[in-house]
Amino acid sequence: IIPLARRLAEAGFRLYATEHTGEALRREGVPCEVLRKVSEPGDPNILDYLMEGKIKMVINIHGLNDGPLSRQILEDEYLIRRRAVEFGVPVITNLELADALTRILVGRRGKRLIKEVGHTSPRR
Repeated sequence: IIPLARRLAEAGFRLYATEHTGEALRREGVPCEVLRKVSEPGDPNILDYLMEGKIKMVINIHGLNDGPLSRQILEDEYLIRRRAVEFGVPVITNLELADALTRILVGRRGKRLIKEVGHTSPRR
C-alpha cells in the first residue's frame, strides 16, 4: 500500500489514514493525516470525515490480523466500508485494483475522468 500512497501524495492528493497505517506511511516519508478509528474515542474520527464529505475514496485492504484486537479491527474495517458506501464514497478492497486506479488517477490529475455524452434521440 505504501507505493500507492506515495504515488497519490506526490500527485497532490491529501491522504488520511488510521493510526497503524499512518505510522507506516510516515516512516516511509509519505505525508498523511491520522484519523481515529470507529472504536477509538476522540476526534477526528474517520466516520466524521466521511459524513462531512472530506474523504473522496476509501482504500481498505484487509491485513492479516490474528492478534487480540483482530475482532475489533475487522469490525472497524467493516463499519468504515459500510459507511463509505452509505455516503456514496467509492471503496476499493483489492490491492491490484487500487494500484491500477491510483495510476489512472495520477495520470489524469486535473482532467475529467468521465466525459459527458449528450442525449440523442434515435432517428425515426
